[in-house]
Amino acid sequence: MTFFEPDATRLSHYKSIVRAAAETQKLWSEGDSLVLGISGGQDSTAMLLLLAALRDSCNLNIFAVHVHHGIRGVEADMDADFCRDLCSRVDVEFEEHRVSIPEIKKTMHVGTQEAARVERHRVLRGVMQKLGATAIALAHTRDDRVETLLFNLMRGCGLTGAVAMQPLSPPIVRPMLGFTRLQTLQICNELGAVPRCDASNLDPHYSRNRIRTELLPTMRAYYNAGVDDALLRFADVLQAEDEFVSSLARDMFAQCAELHGNHVLMNSAALLAHPRAIQRRMLRLAVEHLAGSLIDVPFATVDGALRAAELRVPFGADLPARSGRIPLRIVVTPNGVCVMPKVVESNVADVAGWQRVVSVPGTTNLPGGYAVITAAAETTWALYSSLLDVIGPVQPVKMLAVPKSLVQGHLLVRSGIQGDKISCFGMRGMKRVKEILRLAGIPPAVRSNVPIITTADGTILVVGTFAHSAECLPLDSQHITNAGQYIGVVVVPKGL
Repeated sequence: MTFFEPDATRLSHYKSIVRAAAETQKLWSEGDSLVLGISGGQDSTAMLLLLAALRDSCNLNIFAVHVHHGIRGVEADMDADFCRDLCSRVDVEFEEHRVSIPEIKKTMHVGTQEAARVERHRVLRGVMQKLGATAIALAHTRDDRVETLLFNLMRGCGLTGAVAMQPLSPPIVRPMLGFTRLQTLQICNELGAVPRCDASNLDPHYSRNRIRTELLPTMRAYYNAGVDDALLRFADVLQAEDEFVSSLARDMFAQCAELHGNHVLMNSAALLAHPRAIQRRMLRLAVEHLAGSLIDVPFATVDGALRAAELRVPFGADLPARSGRIPLRIVVTPNGVCVMPKVVESNVADVAGWQRVVSVPGTTNLPGGYAVITAAAETTWALYSSLLDVIGPVQPVKMLAVPKSLVQGHLLVRSGIQGDKISCFGMRGMKRVKEILRLAGIPPAVRSNVPIITTADGTILVVGTFAHSAECLPLDSQHITNAGQYIGVVVVPKGL
């Protein structure tokens, strides 16, 4: 390729932008070592050339890393050769790492682009640790930030996702966020460097590419010619608010969370005392503490756990497995909300696929720390007293009277299963338990763990604290004329 050594005069404007960003955002300090992720495209080529030109005046040590994804055949080989040649010409130490994205994405259960991104970050972090470097420099531009903001909004995100990319996200720094793609191409042209072009960046099969080539041009042409600037202002406003809320959440997390070697436990009452926005972040911070990342922490899982804590029902959900991250699970028990590795789950809670015989009268402890409490007496008042002697003076849930004729020696309590139906008190016909719980606002991930009380032959009598059969009556019902013909039943968190 044709190439000219960086000229400080011709590049002074661009260098000043990078230097100003580094000083304002505190991207690096004198003497720092940076690992540069380079693909051979115009953005990373421009970044490499600018940082190579700045390294002496900024007293930086820079290393370049190219990840060959094992796809695109000869084109990918030419990308690697270009990067190696470019680094040689500007006297920057270079490493090429080869991975097989087709194989990796099978184990990760994600698409090609996501698997490639995750693997690149894994390789770059490994090189950073090996070299003892300070940070990883990525060449994202302002165009990338606009596209990421739209991409995140369309798939659903919170404040952090709407902020999109930030100049400083330790250990990652993005010194090129002040540039457009047009400017990075201009930098390459001024230096006579002809960057590589990855044809997959134009493939309409990928959503991000359609945002770049279809959605944004349409928005600029028909809605707002300055939409890029408007979106970036929006992101900057949200960034300040995100930082404020995040700071509050971290303070509350430090007060509430018990950090153990292999799990994080938060007291439910302390967690739920805060607004939902803070609750979500506190739970995500627990995940981040163990995983080192908040990538792939589904909103439904977080809200499902918080809803379960409010409803005092067991909950257990696995987080999506990722390369380099230990498999994690979020579990809700009466002791609190816990994030833990799956391998130690049995030490904290067991909420899946269980069945117990209910002691009548007595207390039956359930997986996850819950209990079914039953009592027998000759008067309704005595039934109340017997139950309250166990659960304490506060009645947290509805107490029920179950006819002794249905008990026939024993009752069963189990976790929910697909197809459960109940003849509900106050309703006609059989109702699906799944639908009852949906209407009650119970998240799908929680429903299978709501305790189900049945007769010996499997007839469902009680669905947690949400529904009971027509044969069962509220303990305060005026239709109970002979309490001696009933047993009192209540489902409560143990120790409440």
